[in-house]
Amino acid sequence: MRFSLSATIRRKLRESYTMDVYTHRPVEMKLRSIEHVLPVSFVKDRLPQIDPLHLFITDSKVNSFRKNYRFGGIPEQSVEDKWECFTENYRDHKRRLFYPSKGHRLVAHTMWKMVHKYPHLQQEEDQFFESWEIWQEWLKRPWTPIEKWMWSKAKDFQHR
Repeated sequence: MRFSLSATIRRKLRESYTMDVYTHRPVEMKLRSIEHVLPVSFVKDRLPQIDPLHLFITDSKVNSFRKNYRFGGIPEQSVEDKWECFTENYRDHKRRLFYPSKGHRLVAHTMWKMVHKYPHLQQEEDQFFESWEIWQEWLKRPWTPIEKWMWSKAKDFQHR
């Protein structure tokens, strides 16, 4: 079941985040879509599903391209794999993987925080990343200035 966000939260998310979480490109207001970093299909409970800690903005077409795929893969290392590319993001439809062009550290950190905030999500960890090793590798990447800015906004939402 998908739980609805309040109109106030939707408006604040769209106004607060101007950059796409997966490309770090500006997104014009009418194309801003709210992205659940932890896909709704894997998060059945209301509170984690609507928690702004994992809600960011992406272009509506990028959101549709990502679907509810796990994060993972390294497209440039695998010529045999069938990676589709859209706005510098990649997906492997067969393995149901999504590899964003940017935001790796932010995505991994967000997942980590959500799993610790809602321990029952640990049962779904294999739905979030292709492997534990990839999750750990993304967590070790240095923060970019845009990721730091987005994370500070996410934390601000927690204190409202």
